[in-house]
Amino acid sequence: MRYFALAAALLVTACVQNTTSKVVAQPVPPPSDRVTHELVLTVKDVRSAKGQLRAELLGRSEGEEKPKTVTYAVQDAVAGTNVIRFSGLAAGDYAVQLYHDENGNSKVDLNIVGVPTEGYGFSNVLIVRGGIPPFDTMKVVVPADSAAVAVLAYAP
Repeated sequence: MRYFALAAALLVTACVQNTTSKVVAQPVPPPSDRVTHELVLTVKDVRSAKGQLRAELLGRSEGEEKPKTVTYAVQDAVAGTNVIRFSGLAAGDYAVQLYHDENGNSKVDLNIVGVPTEGYGFSNVLIVRGGIPPFDTMKVVVPADSAAVAVLAYAP
């Protein structure tokens, strides 16, 4: 019986040591080895250099229905074409919604019927009609470095 208890104790000790060594033997790759990508958004038809462009990057993992905010980008506006870069992204599905905050109050200003009075746009949606498009309409697949276009719409 003593031999059985001793053998069991040695077996348990060997299993614990093997489990521990397996955990230690699997190092986490350093950050430089992790693959990241960049999404470059070209924003067209910015009407003035007043204020800032404010963009929200949305992401959705496979199997998720609702997208969530991944990050934001804010930069000074330039009349005409602007470029916004989102770096350090994992491969996946993304979308961008943005607006031109011309008066610098950090919100989308609306007229009396709820139409934005400042420019707004969405990735891969060239003509904006009827509110915020569905995620799948705005979606940009990022399997590697990718590009997307947004055209700003302004109320008359």
